[in-house]
Amino acid sequence: MTDRDVVERAAVLIGSRSVSEQPPYGFGTKTSYRARSDGLRALAVMVAVSPLLGVRRREKVREILDVWEHNPRRTRYEKTQ
Repeated sequence: MTDRDVVERAAVLIGSRSVSEQPPYGFGTKTSYRARSDGLRALAVMVAVSPLLGVRRREKVREILDVWEHNPRRTRYEKTQ
C-alpha cells in the first residue's frame, strides 16, 4: 500500500509493532508500506477478516488454521485458547 497513514492505522488494528518502508522498484512506482503480524495475533486477524475474503483466500486461511491446530510445537497456552 502506498498510503503510510492507512498502513499505520491498519498496523494498530492488527497489533503490528512497526511499519516498514519499501523503496520504489521501477520508473513510475511509489514507495510502499507494509505492516506485519504473526502468531496468535495474526491468527485472530485472519479469523476476523475471513468472512470478507473471497473463496480462494478463505480456503488459504482455513489451511493455515489447520496446520496451526496440528502443530506439536505450539505452547500449552496456545493449545488451550
